[in-house]
Amino acid sequence: MPRGEQRGTDVSGRELGLFKPDKRGPPCQQGDNSEVPKDTMPVAELDNLPEDILHHIHSLLSLRDAACAACVSRTFLSAWRCFPKLTFNWNTLRLNMNEGTPYDRAKKHVDRICHILENHSGIGVKELKLQLRTCTGNVVTANHLDIWLQTAVKSGILEELYLILPRDHSPEYNFSCLLLSRVASSIQSLFLSSCAFRPTLIIGCLRNLKRVYLILVPITEEELGCFLSCAISLEKLRVYQCNEITFLKIPYHLQRLHSLKVRRCKRLETIEIYAPKVTRFTFSGSPTKLSITDSSQLKMALSTPGSPDKFLQLRHLKIYCSGRRFLNFVFLSLVPFIEACPVLETFFLSVSIWQELALEDSDAESWHIRQTPGFRHDNLNKVSITGIWSRKSLIELACQVLENCSSLRCLALDTTCGYDDNATNICKDVEKEDVMEALKGVEAIQRYVRGKVPSSVDFKVFKPCDRCRMCKL
Repeated sequence: MPRGEQRGTDVSGRELGLFKPDKRGPPCQQGDNSEVPKDTMPVAELDNLPEDILHHIHSLLSLRDAACAACVSRTFLSAWRCFPKLTFNWNTLRLNMNEGTPYDRAKKHVDRICHILENHSGIGVKELKLQLRTCTGNVVTANHLDIWLQTAVKSGILEELYLILPRDHSPEYNFSCLLLSRVASSIQSLFLSSCAFRPTLIIGCLRNLKRVYLILVPITEEELGCFLSCAISLEKLRVYQCNEITFLKIPYHLQRLHSLKVRRCKRLETIEIYAPKVTRFTFSGSPTKLSITDSSQLKMALSTPGSPDKFLQLRHLKIYCSGRRFLNFVFLSLVPFIEACPVLETFFLSVSIWQELALEDSDAESWHIRQTPGFRHDNLNKVSITGIWSRKSLIELACQVLENCSSLRCLALDTTCGYDDNATNICKDVEKEDVMEALKGVEAIQRYVRGKVPSSVDFKVFKPCDRCRMCKL
């Protein structure tokens, strides 16, 4: 075959100069002049590889393996001093969670991080994950954190930063905006837990920031708004237990934001979402107004066509309502929110409101089922409501969905608290009052809902199992 047509030619490592046989042979034969067998295993010569390739190979190892490699090779020792991915937790540091007192374990955790970072040049760090939630006893000080974080941002190329502190950490650590500004052009993921964050415009434009997680972070709505104004490329936002926020506004300039989760922010009263491409929104917490501000003002401010007062991209919605604070919540009020999501396909509502029910729900036989005038939805095809019991507004919500959602294919109404994962068709352990209310819910569904179900809809009602009904009644 002509040279230009050769295909599939094998090039061995020896031909590339990457490996060579050990001509010395075994130690007992090093003085022997006999020939080395042809099938001698080739030995890798690390010194023959370019330093940048060796550093790249080393960077692909886990923290533990990279440290071990640094112990046996000067080249890898040099690479260790600029290792790019620093993840510090009990597992990566090989600490025994059952050894010593909590203080002793936390002290050992901190000492090992200090030792590693003292021997790190600070150059080349792309990931720093400080997972310190189990370090109790205030062993981790603000001075520790400042030194560690400054080491990570030294070269200005940090892409991922996780700072997870103990929930009872005291005094409260204030995450530095100035420090964040030093990696403003490179940072892609920011995860803060149990530390204060008070953003100002000093941060600058975070043009590559895609993911933000704020958990138990003291931050006001004004400060969060200032931060979001800098994060023009944000794709995912998580806001959990940030209890200083009363009003959460997701601005229109977040054109890439597609996933939003808000959970258990105790003082939160209103959420307004202007970001046009949010397709997944999860909310858990106290009853909160979920809306868009006055549409006429919005059109004027944005000068955009279409319907800016709707969530135009939201397809899947899950809402969890738990606790006594939902006793008097009117679930029928969710209808306008569903209507504001014109492409919504699946809607899941979970309700857990203890035993007490509002007085208006006590006699299901005398209910007048209310309706929401003008409600219609042409894309919603799957709806699931759990914990429905005999609550009037939930029955009304189910009726509205059946009567006004032309594309509905599946409606599941669950009157139980769920089923035991280790058994078939057996409810989780529940109290007698729960079973009684669940059976009332079944009766209300039969009376007000079943007759409205068209033949095209797969209608499912989950009721207490036989064991519950016989044991609890």
